[in-house]
Amino acid sequence: MTEAGVSLHALRRIAEAKTGLALIFLNPKRENSIVIIGGSNIFYKSLDVLPEEYQKAIRECMNFIVKIQILKFLASILMLQREITQEINVLAAIYARKNSNLFK
Repeated sequence: MTEAGVSLHALRRIAEAKTGLALIFLNPKRENSIVIIGGSNIFYKSLDVLPEEYQKAIRECMNFIVKIQILKFLASILMLQREITQEINVLAAIYARKNSNLFK
């Protein structure tokens, strides 16, 4: 991935868990069903604290958007993923909201 230019510096590595997996099935009508095996995407030592890697990633993404002055309104948007637990999504939203002054 790094050879393709993908930055992995904010990647969260979990020794106790394998990577997650999503299987996408299509029926004859081309409707999909997705089966998610969470793996490390749902492994958290606590659901009460947002992992530092996530805090860092939120700060870096929003600061980058503001720095390059392109689509500045995106700095006020946090996209949440269903592949991780709802509790962590809520913590990420709370963190972004509390720290929104960093991104103005």
